[in-house]
Amino acid sequence: KPGKGLSDLIQFSTTPSPAWKTNFVTIKNNGQTIKTTASAIWWNNPVLLVPTDSPQLSESNAIYVVVYQPIQISHFNIAAKGVSLVVNPQIALITQNGGIKVDANNDANRAYFWIEGKFDAQHKDSGITLNNTFYGRLNNVKISNANGNGITINNCMQGIILNSVTALNSDANGLAIYNLLITKGYGVTVSNSIFSNNAASGVDLNTLYAQLLNINASSNKLNGISINTGNNMLSGIFAYNNGKSGILISGVHNNLLSSITATNNDEYGISLVNSNSDVPSYNNIYVATLANNKSGAIHNEDTSSTKFGDILSAYNDTACSVCENLLTIASSDMPIGDLFSPVSSDSKVSGNDYNSTNQSIFINKLSSYPTLESPFRSWGSYTLPTTDTATGSCLTDSQCKIYDWRLNANTNATNTIPTPLNTIDFNFAGGSKLTYLENAVEINTDAIGNNNGYCEQGEICVLVTNYGSYQGEGNLSDITDNAEANNLNITLKKYNTYAN
Repeated sequence: KPGKGLSDLIQFSTTPSPAWKTNFVTIKNNGQTIKTTASAIWWNNPVLLVPTDSPQLSESNAIYVVVYQPIQISHFNIAAKGVSLVVNPQIALITQNGGIKVDANNDANRAYFWIEGKFDAQHKDSGITLNNTFYGRLNNVKISNANGNGITINNCMQGIILNSVTALNSDANGLAIYNLLITKGYGVTVSNSIFSNNAASGVDLNTLYAQLLNINASSNKLNGISINTGNNMLSGIFAYNNGKSGILISGVHNNLLSSITATNNDEYGISLVNSNSDVPSYNNIYVATLANNKSGAIHNEDTSSTKFGDILSAYNDTACSVCENLLTIASSDMPIGDLFSPVSSDSKVSGNDYNSTNQSIFINKLSSYPTLESPFRSWGSYTLPTTDTATGSCLTDSQCKIYDWRLNANTNATNTIPTPLNTIDFNFAGGSKLTYLENAVEINTDAIGNNNGYCEQGEICVLVTNYGSYQGEGNLSDITDNAEANNLNITLKKYNTYAN
């Protein structure tokens, strides 16, 4: 279940020792109990305290538990098959001597791992490193203050999953992925995760076949997400308040991006640049809101093969000269408060740090609030873009403002995209192909289909009717008269309400 993990199933106690909690199931029909099972322990895996005399977690299929901060051991190596490391949610494990490592050398006896909990490197050593391994999961992990990357994935094979991961205040990238040893499919999937306030980029992709879903990459000193290789898929990306671009695609090909919100960045919302004389090409970017980026909405050095569609460019100095279905809005056409509602408070921010009168926060507090009450909210420059000159991030300002990038109802950006849909074949380098329905996005939280954000055969999808990444919220109504969706057995729906 989203938000749950091994820590919800374990009794963190040392008297006599940590153990599985007992579980039971109750089945109801219309509120009436039909059956309740007996309370029992469901698993046989041993639950062990982490060792105090060695960093090696070497018993196969064991659940190693950190109940309190170890006195001597400040790092751990997963050194057996099927090992889990779970930190008591009430503490953060301080790691100052090597961090947490899985280095399997492609040995199945060091794969099938699970890591969960909060870790603090205190700027003295690395964060979490996965090297030459496969089939493992980081779940409900928070890593902060790494001396280097928060999380490094290097030379791994298939089946690495990161879900509900947060990497903050690293001295390099929040997440760096290098050299996945696969030729098709997806070696790493990262979902529902936050990479904020890192000294380099939030996410640095140096590999083929990574999949990023529902990612917040904000307040990083360089780019929100840097893509340095091809054949990656990104959907549901929020790239805010970064020192360079929201998303950088550097000289690489065949990346597929959709449902992007890139705002308040000091360079571009999305930038495609040459690298070593290699022109980025055959990338597909659609359904994006790009607003208040200081250098412009999109910088594109590939003028022939990269496709853009359903793009909203608002309050940027420049928009995009080669985008299809692009809507550009300037302050002289529509004040920012008419298109996006001003924010006067946010439930995630302490009253001591956020004043509803001046809407300000000191810059050193950014790391305290990596997310706000809506994923469409972000920090940005305290100065509103009241002219056609964007103001960008607040990384060098003494004060920041919170913006909400959900469209107001009844603007010229809502309900304006044509309803007829076409099927698009996106070809990855190497021969694999993805067929999806344009002007529609998959509901990627419903456990139906592959949940990659793209509307494919047999899935439930939301019709794209608005320019940009925000399509509404609340209840969905069915759309039954679309022939292309019916041919692909796609259930097509539409939001009927907006936030404002």
